[in-house]
Amino acid sequence: MDGARIGIAGQSGGGGIAAATALLVRDRGGAAPLFQSLTYPMLDDRNLTASSHEITDIGIWDRSTNVLAWQAILGDRTGTDDVSPTRPPPARRTSARCR
Repeated sequence: MDGARIGIAGQSGGGGIAAATALLVRDRGGAAPLFQSLTYPMLDDRNLTASSHEITDIGIWDRSTNVLAWQAILGDRTGTDDVSPTRPPPARRTSARCR
C-alpha cells in the first residue's frame, strides 16, 4: 500500500474522528492524507454557533441530540475547558500543531 495515497473519510462522529486523525498524522510528521471527505462532522463540543441553536425539537438530529452525543464522547468535560490539550475536538485546535 502506498502511504502517500490514502484518503480519510467519516460521517457525523466519524467525521470528527477523521478530522482529528488527519491533524494527528500531520502533527506527528506523517504523510498527509490525499483527501478528506467529512460529511456532517462533529467538530466542536461547545455548540456555540448560531446554527447550533437554530435546529431544535425536530425529532431527529437536533441540538439536544448533538449535546447528548458529545456527552457520550467527553462526559462531564463537554463544553468546558477541561478537554485534552493534545487531542481536543478538532474545532478547539488553537494552533497549527498540537504539542
